[in-house]
Amino acid sequence: MSYKINSYAKVNLSLEVLYKRLDNFHEINTIFYKTKIHDILHFSKSAKYEISFDNNIVIPLEDNLIYKAACLLQKYVEKDLSCKISVEKNIPTGGGLGGGSSNAAYTLIALNELFDLSLSLEKLSELAIQIGSDVPFFLHGKACIAQGRGEILTDIDLKVPYHILLVNPGIHISTPLAYKSLNRQHFPIKGTDYSKIIASNQILNENMILHFKNDFEDYVFKTFPKIYKIKNTLYDNDASFALMSGSGSTLFGMFYDVDKLEKARHHFKDCYTAVSLAD
Repeated sequence: MSYKINSYAKVNLSLEVLYKRLDNFHEINTIFYKTKIHDILHFSKSAKYEISFDNNIVIPLEDNLIYKAACLLQKYVEKDLSCKISVEKNIPTGGGLGGGSSNAAYTLIALNELFDLSLSLEKLSELAIQIGSDVPFFLHGKACIAQGRGEILTDIDLKVPYHILLVNPGIHISTPLAYKSLNRQHFPIKGTDYSKIIASNQILNENMILHFKNDFEDYVFKTFPKIYKIKNTLYDNDASFALMSGSGSTLFGMFYDVDKLEKARHHFKDCYTAVSLAD
C-alpha cells in the first residue's frame, strides 16, 4: 500500500516581529498563505525508515523534519510506522517558504491515513507544534493569521487574485541572526489588526497591501544588497506588490497579468523561480 500527498510552500503576506517573550521566543504577527508550489511526498510501508530526495539532496536523518515527524507520531501511537519516503523537491530549502515544516506536517497527515490511525486534526496539531512553530499552519486551510510563536492560528477566508512569482537567489540567511538584528525588547506591543483589515474585503487588494510589511527586510537588504535588488526589479517589471517571505531569502512578486509575470521572470535566470497562478 502506498500514499502520495502534495506538500505546499507558504509565503508571509505580512510579518511583524513584535517583542521578545519571557521564554526568549519572539512574539510574531503574520499572515500565512499557501501557494500552489509544492513538493510531492510518496509513502509506502517498509521494514525500516528510508527517506530519499530527488536532485541529489542529502539531509541527515537527525536534521530531517520528515523523520522527526514520523518518529514523534510513532512514539505517540506506540506502533511501528516504518516506511519508505521519497520526496520530489520543488520548494527551495532555507528560503523562508516553510518547505521543511510543510513536509513535516504533511508527513503527519500521510502516516495518519496510511496506517489508519484516526487521529484528529487537533491531536495532529498538538504533535506538530513540537516539531516547529509554523508546522501546525500546514494542517489548516489556505490562509491564516498567526500569532504567538506562529502556532496561534486564526483561519481566514482570503482570496488572492494575483499570480505569484517566487524568486530565490540561493543565499542562506541565519534566522537566529535575523531575529537578533531586530533587537526586540521584552515589553509587549500590539501588532496590526489583520483580522479587521481583511474583514472589510476578503479579496486581497491594493488598499490591504498598504498595511503589509516584513520586519526582517531592513536587516536582510543591508546585509545582502542582491536581495534588495530583486525586490526593486520585481517592482520595475510591474509587480503590484513585492515582499520577502519569512526571514528570507525568497521574495515574491504579485502580478495581475501573467504575461508581465513571465517577462519579469526572465530577469532572474540566475535564481530559482516558480509560479503560483491565481485561483
